[in-house]
Amino acid sequence: MAKNASSASLGKNLLTDLDSFKALEILLALFLFSLSLLSIYWLEIFSENLSLIFFLLAYLLTGWRIVLKAGQNILKGTLFDENFLMTVATLGAFAIGEAPEAVAVMLFYRIGEYFQDSAVSYSQKSIKELLSLNPDKAKVKVGGQIAEKNVADLQKGDVVIVSRGERIPADGRVKKGRANLDTSALTGESEPQPVIKGNDVKAGMLNLDGALEIEISHPAKESAIAKIINLVEEATARQGKTEKFISRVAGYYTPIVVGMAVLIATFPPLILGASWQQWVYRALIFLVISCPCALVISIPLSFFAGLASLARQGILFNGSEFIEKLAEIKNVIYDKTGTLTEGEMKLREVNIVNDYDKDEILKLVLAAEQYSNHPLAKALWEDKDLKGKFKDLPEVNHIEEKPGQGLVATFDNKKLKIGNRKWLEEDLGLNFPADQSSGAQILVAIAEEPAAVLSFSDTIRRGMKELIVDLKSAGIIEQLILSGDKEKTVDKVAENLGISYQADLLPEDKMTLLEKFLEDKSGKTAYLGDGINDAPALARADVGIAMGGMGSDIALESAEVVIMNDDPRRLLTGLQISRTTMKIVWQNIILALGIKVLIMLTGLMGVTNLWLAVFADVGVTILAVLNSLRIIWKYRGKEDHDE
Repeated sequence: MAKNASSASLGKNLLTDLDSFKALEILLALFLFSLSLLSIYWLEIFSENLSLIFFLLAYLLTGWRIVLKAGQNILKGTLFDENFLMTVATLGAFAIGEAPEAVAVMLFYRIGEYFQDSAVSYSQKSIKELLSLNPDKAKVKVGGQIAEKNVADLQKGDVVIVSRGERIPADGRVKKGRANLDTSALTGESEPQPVIKGNDVKAGMLNLDGALEIEISHPAKESAIAKIINLVEEATARQGKTEKFISRVAGYYTPIVVGMAVLIATFPPLILGASWQQWVYRALIFLVISCPCALVISIPLSFFAGLASLARQGILFNGSEFIEKLAEIKNVIYDKTGTLTEGEMKLREVNIVNDYDKDEILKLVLAAEQYSNHPLAKALWEDKDLKGKFKDLPEVNHIEEKPGQGLVATFDNKKLKIGNRKWLEEDLGLNFPADQSSGAQILVAIAEEPAAVLSFSDTIRRGMKELIVDLKSAGIIEQLILSGDKEKTVDKVAENLGISYQADLLPEDKMTLLEKFLEDKSGKTAYLGDGINDAPALARADVGIAMGGMGSDIALESAEVVIMNDDPRRLLTGLQISRTTMKIVWQNIILALGIKVLIMLTGLMGVTNLWLAVFADVGVTILAVLNSLRIIWKYRGKEDHDE
């Protein structure tokens, strides 16, 4: 049926619909049609000719668009489509004196078309609500004054004021103020996220309380939400293999159907001497029921509804083809750091050597590491417990960086050497306790004497154990970690999660193992990474899934699937929605083809008339459309289901 959705939304009154002219046409045609039927079969008020005029008026009101479209397509060289089928079937019915049935075919076709348009619009509205997040105007601070500016004109460095209840207009960093933000549009998370000075924020986030001054870091057209909108638009335009198959078949299906209808109408009368009117009528039934409306509308709509539901959960797909692929995965390969773990090192253990005081050592290390940009130094400085405990730190007189080794810090009465084991043990000849840690370490020496070993490790993400178990229950056969970290570190994570691993891998090693895995294992394989250093693996896997970091550029560009809130547990949600989508797609295919074949056969046997054919055609289409929308209804309001 109709491929262009009206702007109606499901359940709205016909007369208040944005496309109310179509609704008025249908209502008036329905009135004329009902009046004609009453006059002919019960009241006998009008003559037969006058009733025929009413039928023609009702037909023109409901069918003029379809007949016009069929004519336009013929002029363009596109002869066979559903408009052509409906036009031939209804004009043929008039020709053999079946005016009521001709009008019924077109009238019920238009009613079905109307509700399909409404259903498609409802599905589109789900995406539009999700993505209509950017305000048109922003309050910009210029000097000491506040001026209003178009969001499209915002530039890097502009300072905007975002009050309570307003959405952030472009990506930036909080310059002043604190607030709780609703980030659900970007991440699918319902829990408010607190932000303070120095925190990065994204366009589309809603300020729930407080007031913020935000320095813009990207123009609005380069914001995370703009990239998400583009990704969703591209995804809805890209067809999966099932959609492509339906589109290809439709190109051959209609001419074959028309040819068969011609044979049905002519062969029995010409060869067997049967009644022309009877077999032309049966051919018309065949044409009406053969309309591929249910498939043409419901299959794309199913995928669209799936994409909308996934986007509501903070899972973005590059196209419906990846819904099909994800539904078929049997294996999952994980990157470790930033995917299975938080990707942030934390101080776990302080092993004191030679009777030094633990607190004194930590004070000296913190004082020295404030001058370093090493990741482990950053981990110390971002440790809230340490900062709260050691507020007054000794003054550093001199600091000397040793690239690739560590640093030397001089205090009033002490010289502190902080660095890796190779430098302090192999190069300087100091004797520290053997390395028993599975994580990273900082070694500390005072006056050429070992003083302490600080051990750091990453944290496994919340809910990862449950995810591994749930994926196994969902039919995932193999789960594997491929990591560049040292074996001790990866072994600890793998043992905790109960899956196998390969460690100490260079990027090219990862690709070699992934290639071998894809060759050896049955079923499709998904690769889950953080989108920063996993681009080749993400691209090579059957389905590359990136942790999105609320719209990080690399994640949005490197993977077919992006999890916007960096929560790997959304993989299970994506798998469930993808499988539901494919289940509904195949339900619609079986339903549509099954009913159509049944009515075709009964029509050829003379059991089914045009009325039943059109009811079956429109009815199965509406059922298929409503079945497609179950995807949205099922997952609507479940954004926080795994919190």
